[in-house]
Amino acid sequence: NDGTVLASARMNDYFGKSIVMIEFENPTIVLNQGKKTIQESISFFVFSFILFLIVLYFFLKHVLIVPLKRLSSHAENILVNAELTEKIELKSNDEISQLYESFNTMLERISLKEKELVNLATTDGLTGIYNHRYAMNYLSGRIEYFKRYGGVLSILLFDLDFFKEVNDTWGHQAGDEVLREIAQIIHTSIRNTDIAARYGGEEFLVILENKQNEQAHYVA
Repeated sequence: NDGTVLASARMNDYFGKSIVMIEFENPTIVLNQGKKTIQESISFFVFSFILFLIVLYFFLKHVLIVPLKRLSSHAENILVNAELTEKIELKSNDEISQLYESFNTMLERISLKEKELVNLATTDGLTGIYNHRYAMNYLSGRIEYFKRYGGVLSILLFDLDFFKEVNDTWGHQAGDEVLREIAQIIHTSIRNTDIAARYGGEEFLVILENKQNEQAHYVA
C-alpha cells in the first residue's frame, strides 16, 4: 500500500540463468498514472481544439469575413450615394474575387441601363436633342439660380414655317428628316454649355447662359 513493489518472480533457464524478471506494482499507483495520462490527453486535446478554433477564426476573418464586409460596405455606399462607377478592386483569383468580379459586372450593366433610361427620359427620340420635359425642368432650375446669384439667361423659341406642307408634299419621313437636320444645325451652332431642345412638333427651344442680348441675337 505504500507504492513499492509488492512481489517479484524470477524465471531461470535449465542452467539456472535468469531469463525474465516480473514485478508487480501497487494497483493504486498504476490507476493514478492512468488517470494522469488521461487528464493530460484531455488537456492537450482541449488546448489543441481551442488553438484550432482561433486559427480557423483568423483564417475565415481574413479570407471570408473581411471581404464580405468590404462588399457589404461597398453596396451600402452605392445605395446611399447612388454611385455606380466605383468598382471593387480584385486582389486574388479565389471565390471571393469571383464574387467581386460578378458584382462589378452587375454594376456596369446597371450603370448602362441607368444611362439608357436617363437618355430615354431626357432626349427626343426623333432628333436626339433634349425633350420638352427636360428643357422645362432645366429652365426652371436655372431661372431660380439666376434670381439668387444674378447673371444673364437668354431663351430662343422658334418654329419652322410651312412645315405642314413638307409633310403633305413629301410625306412624314421627309418631315422627320427635316426635323433631324434642323436639330443638327442647332447643335453645331451653340456651345456645349447651352441647351437645345425640341419644344414640340416643329418648335425648338434654345437656352443660352451668360450671353447678352446682342450675342443671343447673333446666335438666333
